Amino acid sequence: MSAEKPSRRQFFKKALHLFWLAPAAWLLSGLVRRTEETGEIRERTVELPLESGEAVRFAEEVILIRVGNDYRAFSAACTHMGCRIQRMEGEELVCPCHGSRFNMSGEVLRGPAERPLARLRCEADERAGVLRITVRA
Repeated sequence: MSAEKPSRRQFFKKALHLFWLAPAAWLLSGLVRRTEETGEIRERTVELPLESGEAVRFAEEVILIRVGNDYRAFSAACTHMGCRIQRMEGEELVCPCHGSRFNMSGEVLRGPAERPLARLRCEADERAGVLRITVRA
């Protein structure tokens, strides 16, 4: 049994596939490397003035809620699609994009969001008069 030689057309068709496959594989490997490199959780600290006034403050990507002398900090990114929450209606935090609502504990009251807001580490420094909030980038 002898193997049939491919025609010139078949040869060039396979060569064209390889021509497109090599750059695609290279791009894919670059994305995988980039994902591995940025897979680390990066944190940074946001400092806000320690104020006794407002019960809810929206600052940068943080929602700060004061309950008595305690503070709760949440990510302002809605857990549905990441829109920034910057307003309240009554006692509810409201996402401007799709209408998800969260209570003052970050729990979902109404979707489409299904997960609560991400809780952030918050430490009060009375001497410096600031709150230090750790935000994951």
